[in-house]
Amino acid sequence: EDYAVHAYDDCPAQDKFGGAPDFDELYMYHTLYSKYGESFAAWFDLCYSGGCDCDEWEDKYNDENMGEWESWEDFAKYLIDDCGALGEIPDHLKNYIDYSAFAHNLQCNGYYTEQDGYFFRNY
Repeated sequence: EDYAVHAYDDCPAQDKFGGAPDFDELYMYHTLYSKYGESFAAWFDLCYSGGCDCDEWEDKYNDENMGEWESWEDFAKYLIDDCGALGEIPDHLKNYIDYSAFAHNLQCNGYYTEQDGYFFRNY
């Protein structure tokens, strides 16, 4: 039998699935959206292009999710201060870091993507 979905109530990814969705993918989307909320919806909107087995979505999401930040500059501060992206920086030199310039570089280099305040790794 053929099935068709004509309405997706409160499904942010309705444009991705269309009228004849793969029901395994639709079920997995619902499961992960229920578990992770808007951050998963943002990741899915950015990263889903088909061809990826839906059983891998959760692992890919967790690998690529960098969290929610107010701005690229806040994300840059997190990478530098908390993750050590520039190595160990002595406290007396941290005032000289241009977080804004680093944030601009992050936006341009393609290693990270932002969607609705959620940041994701692209590598």
